[in-house]
Order: sequence, then C-alpha cells, then structure tokens
Amino acid sequence: MNRKQILILLALVAVIGGIGFYLQKRSQSEWAESAAPGGSKVLEFPINDVAQIEIRTTTGDLHLAKNNDIWVVKERGDYPADFERVSGLVRQLWEMRPVQQVKIGPSQFSRLELIEPGKDDKTAATGSVIELKSKEGKSLAKLIAGKQNFRKNEGGASQFGPMPAGRYVLSPQSGKVALVNAFLQTDPEPRSWLKRDFVKIASPATITLAGQTPARHWTLTRDDKQGDWKLADAPGNQELDKTAVNSFANLFASLNFIDVLPADAKPAQYGLDKPDLITVQDFDRFTYVFKIGRPTSDAYPVELTIAADPLKERTPKPDEKAEEKAKLDQEFQDHLKQLEEKGAAEKQYEKRTYLVPRSTLDPFLRDRAELLQKKPSPSPTPPPSTKR
Repeated sequence: MNRKQILILLALVAVIGGIGFYLQKRSQSEWAESAAPGGSKVLEFPINDVAQIEIRTTTGDLHLAKNNDIWVVKERGDYPADFERVSGLVRQLWEMRPVQQVKIGPSQFSRLELIEPGKDDKTAATGSVIELKSKEGKSLAKLIAGKQNFRKNEGGASQFGPMPAGRYVLSPQSGKVALVNAFLQTDPEPRSWLKRDFVKIASPATITLAGQTPARHWTLTRDDKQGDWKLADAPGNQELDKTAVNSFANLFASLNFIDVLPADAKPAQYGLDKPDLITVQDFDRFTYVFKIGRPTSDAYPVELTIAADPLKERTPKPDEKAEEKAKLDQEFQDHLKQLEEKGAAEKQYEKRTYLVPRSTLDPFLRDRAELLQKKPSPSPTPPPSTKR
C-alpha cells in the first residue's frame, strides 16, 4: 500500500468516526431534551374522585374499588387491597408527564402495542388498559400502556443487554402517543394486589398439633421467650431434637399468605371439614387455632380463630418504690393498650380462608417421632476370631 492510499484510508476512518460521534451526541442530546421536565400531563382527571380502577389485559382483568374508603379487590370478594400500591398507581397516573411526544397515527398503534385488548383485530399487538372511574362508574381517565422502549448503555454494549428507557402510552381521549419514563403497574393478577398484613406471633409459649393420626398429637412448651422447647409428656429416655424445632418461633413470627379463597368457599371442598389443628398460645395470652386443610402443590388452605385474654392488672413486687411503681404501671398500661389494638385488628382474619405457603407449615405437620433425637444404631459386634 503506497503513501497516498494510506492517507485516503486514514481520511475515511476520520470521517466515519466523526459521523458516529455526531450521531451519538445527537441521540444523547435528543434524549436529554425529551427528558427535560415540563410540558402538559399525559392525563387530566380529578384525583380525589377516583373510586374504581380497572386493568384489562389479554391475560385477565382486575377490578379495584373503594368500599367505605378502603380499597378492595373485587375478584377476591372485596378483600382489602394494598393501599400503598393502589394509591401510588393513581398518583403516578395523575403526575405522569411525557419525556417525548410520538407523532404516529392509528395505523401504527399496533407496532407500539397500543391496541386495546378485545378489539376485533386478533392479530394486532395489544397493550394493557388502565381505566379510572368515579364511584358512580363514570370514566375519568383511560390509558393504554404499550411497548417498552429500550436503549443501549452509553459507551458500548452492557452485559445485561439494552436498558429500559420508558414505555409508550396512548391516551384515547386525546389520541396522543407519548413515551413516559415510568414503570406502570399493569399486573392483572388479583392476589398480587392484596393487603399482605397477617397474624404475627412473636413469642409463642406452647405449640400443639392435633392431627388426623395418633402419631400427629404432640405439645411443645417453653418457660420463657428465650428458653428451649420441651416435648410434653416425653419419657425420660426421649430427647427432643433441637435442630428440628429451633425454627418454630421464627416461622410464626413471619407468617404470610399467598392468596385468599372466595368468601363462600365450602370447607369440605378444601379438606377443612376434617382439618389438622395447630394451636399456639403466646406469652401475652393470645391463642391462635389454625385449621389446616388439604394441601395444593404450594400451599395449605387455612382458617383461623383467635382469642385474646391479656392480663388486665400488674402484680407489683413487694419492694417497689412509689416512683418505680408509677413507671412500671404506666408501661404495663401502654403495653395492654397495644395488645387490645392487636387483638381487635387480628380478629378480621377469622373471616376468610387463606392459602399459606407449604414451606411455612410443613415443619409443624410431623409425627411425634420426627421431633425426637435419633438414637445411634449400635455397632455390630464382630464375630469371634477362630484359632487354627
């Protein structure tokens, strides 16, 4: 290659590099300008009038509604919804502003998955519809959330691939398409919107299993919150396997549920007419009875009854001084008030049947023998040697 050809090649490399640098900077500049704050909102609606939310997708529909100022999931028999998630969605829609207006016509909506589910064209790429309504059912705002927008990381390809840069949305009222920098909650699965509060037993004192077989009848007790568990009525030659029960207290302190069954669920359909019973009493004299039905692949149907009988008066020590007594009496009354509020709040869980993860309850549903230490098998006695 002669000197002239080398110079021409270097010039071409410089031109191509310059064009690439210009295009990259222009792309960054356009993104920065489109992401600048300001501009009209995507939706305009009276936020305080929103009393119903509908989410419609090709995989299912979801209906949320205000019932006596409490958000509920209609598909779960008006079970309370996660207030933070619901109110967060409404405020997100109310505050949403475009980072970029997209000028396309209806013929291109399918390309950005902005077709409403259920339309006649079965081949069109559909999005997810979020519709806000008043208490009377009047539509206040409607949005179709479509395709996500991705862009590559600056400085080359990322090991995680393209990064989400927003989502295309269509406001049917205005017919405008915009790119918004928001993660929209469009999950139509009812159970994912449920309020997740559940009973929490922080300090169990006794745990009793009454199963369907004699082997599944046992009681564990302990003397204080940090004490070791003891197996009631255990003969002297039986010792509790501590590794088998050391997680029991933590499991009750972190109880949760996957879903709730319909309000009119028939007990016999879920094996709750012949349940296993787990009864737990804590050191505050709360008693919880878990009726456990026939398991599915990942959960047990569970009904609850709860009784609270906390001590109403404190027994002072003989040597308490007046100042110390007043302080301890106040602490006792404050704790009693907390327990009364806890008892009133937890009574609501008696009204429904829950699906509780098997991983939470399987450790308790054991035969009594499985809670005991395994005795090592005696080593076989070698046969006597024979002298020749």
